[in-house]
Amino acid sequence: AAAARAESLAAKSAKAAYEARDAANSAAVHAENAAAAADKAADHAGEAATAAAESTKHAAAAKTAADAATAAVAKARVTFDLAREVEAAELADRTTTALEEAKTAKAAIDERKAAAQQAVAQAKENDREAEQLATEISQPDVDIAAAAPKARKIALHMARTARPAGATAAEVALSGSDSEVVEYVRTGREQARRLDEFDRVSQLAWDSEYDAVRTAAQAALGKDASAVRAFLETGQHQAAATDYRIRVVQLMNGAGPGVKKDAQAALDAGTTEALRDFIAKGYYSARSTDERVRAVQLMESGGPELKAAAQIALAGPAEMLHDFIEVGQYRATRADLLTVTHVGRVQRLIAGAASVAATAQKNASLAAKVAADARKAAAEAQEHARKASESAAKADQYAEDARQSARDAEASAAQAANSARTARDAEAQAHNAAQRATNSAAQAERSAAGAQRSASNAWASANAARASAEAAGKDAAAAEKAWKDALIIAVQKKQAEEEAKLKSEEARQYREEVKDFNKWLAESDDIDWGAILSEGGHFALDVLGLIPGFGEVADGANCAWYGGEAASGKSDALGDAALSCASAVPGLGYGASAVKFGKWGDKASGFFKALFSKGSKALRKCNSFTPQTPVLMGDGRTKPIKDLRVGDRVLATDPVTRKTGQRPVDNVFTSKGLKSLVTVTVDEDGSAGDTVGTFTATAGHPVWTDNRKHWVNAGDLVVGDRLRTPDNGTATVVGTRGETRVQQVFNLSVQDINTFYVLAGETPVLVHNATCPVAFADLGDGNFMSPGGLIYGADRKHGHKIDHVLAHTVADPSRPTHTVFTEIDPIKLLDLVDDAWIRKGRAIRDPNDSFKFTIPMDKVVGTKGEDHIQMAVNPDTGQILSAYPVSVNN
Repeated sequence: AAAARAESLAAKSAKAAYEARDAANSAAVHAENAAAAADKAADHAGEAATAAAESTKHAAAAKTAADAATAAVAKARVTFDLAREVEAAELADRTTTALEEAKTAKAAIDERKAAAQQAVAQAKENDREAEQLATEISQPDVDIAAAAPKARKIALHMARTARPAGATAAEVALSGSDSEVVEYVRTGREQARRLDEFDRVSQLAWDSEYDAVRTAAQAALGKDASAVRAFLETGQHQAAATDYRIRVVQLMNGAGPGVKKDAQAALDAGTTEALRDFIAKGYYSARSTDERVRAVQLMESGGPELKAAAQIALAGPAEMLHDFIEVGQYRATRADLLTVTHVGRVQRLIAGAASVAATAQKNASLAAKVAADARKAAAEAQEHARKASESAAKADQYAEDARQSARDAEASAAQAANSARTARDAEAQAHNAAQRATNSAAQAERSAAGAQRSASNAWASANAARASAEAAGKDAAAAEKAWKDALIIAVQKKQAEEEAKLKSEEARQYREEVKDFNKWLAESDDIDWGAILSEGGHFALDVLGLIPGFGEVADGANCAWYGGEAASGKSDALGDAALSCASAVPGLGYGASAVKFGKWGDKASGFFKALFSKGSKALRKCNSFTPQTPVLMGDGRTKPIKDLRVGDRVLATDPVTRKTGQRPVDNVFTSKGLKSLVTVTVDEDGSAGDTVGTFTATAGHPVWTDNRKHWVNAGDLVVGDRLRTPDNGTATVVGTRGETRVQQVFNLSVQDINTFYVLAGETPVLVHNATCPVAFADLGDGNFMSPGGLIYGADRKHGHKIDHVLAHTVADPSRPTHTVFTEIDPIKLLDLVDDAWIRKGRAIRDPNDSFKFTIPMDKVVGTKGEDHIQMAVNPDTGQILSAYPVSVNN
């Protein structure tokens, strides 16, 4: 209510200023009339009595009008002051509410952190107790029945706190007999720990942000368990020492004094431990301190909005303070500057009106003086002359006030524009940081899920071996040995598979490309996802739902924050840090920047040039209209384009044959991103008046021009172009204005006649319907999505993944296992691959390779009779590695 009242009063304040200006202008007219009458009286001195009376009457009227103008100015000032008071009160109310919310948020986060710290302390205590119990239970002559309860306590603790293999082993032990749970404590717990350690090193070998760590991790995986453990405890940090130093220096750049001081101390200490502690924990603590100092400075020096925002940020949690420093301060500064601009403009109006009113008072006094002179009233004339002089001085001062207000308003408007740009840049950086953090969170989840699957498979194999031994009548010792042997075999198999993957050229290439693609994805605000959805179908929707960053990016940012703080443990620090802010989501995509489309386009076959060259129908991006753009319906009504649905009937015209009629909408497209927009202004009433109307479209949307007799992109329209109207008339373009901003836009696909009308004011003009992709959608930088939802990107060996797939249309004598498709037409082959992907629900899956799909095609697809297609595809995102025909032995 307070905000509404402030807004209402602000509007009234501006209106009062305009009324004061109008009253002053009216007073000026009266004063000029009075002066003219006085001059006339002087010219007709012989008719003194009559002329003096006439002059006196006009002078009185001028005085009345001048007084009215002065009163209007006074009213405008009062209204303006009241509006400012209410705005201040409204800001105070908002600030009070936000302060309470900030304090509540801080209390909740402080409570959560305290609980987490308590949980860590309790876990350490439980670990210590578990080790004591394990030592006791592991004695060879221990009483199994007496030791079992203690062993179960240890297993329960491990089930709650251990990594995937450790937790799985503990859960299995808890469901077993007394001897089994005791044996778990003696040997199974250590075996599970080794499997977890191997998985952690494997994650680092794939995903560490540091090349040196990845290389060292790969080397450690080829050694024994003690080498793996040593790598986790010390080796990874030794390998990363140089990268740690570089990272610390990077964090110093542009940082506050506290961060710089602590970073320099870490560098001076010369130990890997000091560098790790700063990266994982010290940086965030020092940054928060610096940000508090900066927020206090802004609160003391800023305008009302900035003061309030800083006060709120200081009362809230560290995350809120960081958001204020990174982005919020610029938003608040812009709000203050916009207020200053508005105030300056209103004050300029009031000062201008006051100047005109004072001039009117001066002229009225001069007229009264002349009238008094005509009446021979010398004393009265002298008084009017004095008042005229005073009013002239006031008019000069008010005029200068108006000029100064104008200068202030102009300066603050320019500053507001700069603040807006700074805020947008800061928001973009925050978005990219959140994208990276979300990717890291998703990477951690997927790594954990993979480790859990490995652990479950290993223990399932071991339990199956035990059950088989028991079923064969073997004693407990033999069954236990079978269990251990099976577990060891499962672990060794897992290690061998992981080492093979690390040595795979294609897999290593894929991981390198993934990181490049993630960077491209985070920075691509202009991907027309609406167009992609319309072509990719339900699978494309699944893709977008799974790509981190298109959901709750704030959760990702918090993950990065807490991930950094939590990574302070000794043995876990690098593993968590490597997953925290730098590693890529497995399979999110190919490295768009690794091999740019332009680099391989020249070498591509005629097929690629036809399918993907500039201007190709397949690569046109969706061009659209802003949500409120009215569309002319078939019955003559109008409806905002955002409200149209499939089946609605719109008026459509073939501009060549002039065939016009109602046609149903086939599809409605929408997308949101950074758009190049054009506002087109047309003359609605010609020479009969000055009425104009506008519509806003993306710069590439085709509009029919009658004078050129063809479709012209909205961005290429010029003054004088004539646009088609439903009555076969035209509306002339009188202006265009381009801008770029983040905007949601809408478009239609119309059946039969591919056009519809949008309204410029009250005038319908003919535009083309959707020009969205009809085949492969261009994601930019050489990445394309097929109609079936597969994303083809750069390929280090073949140049592009499409080339990679098409390589299987010809034999390769150098590779005996290379298979060849019977279909050699490129477009038909890619359709076949899409068809296979649609059948992925029938695929034969490899439990150890989530990217592998062997799909039955129910027909021969290979030159050697193969009837399956084997595809390597990221199931989360649709990024394709390869596809080729295979045979499956039943």
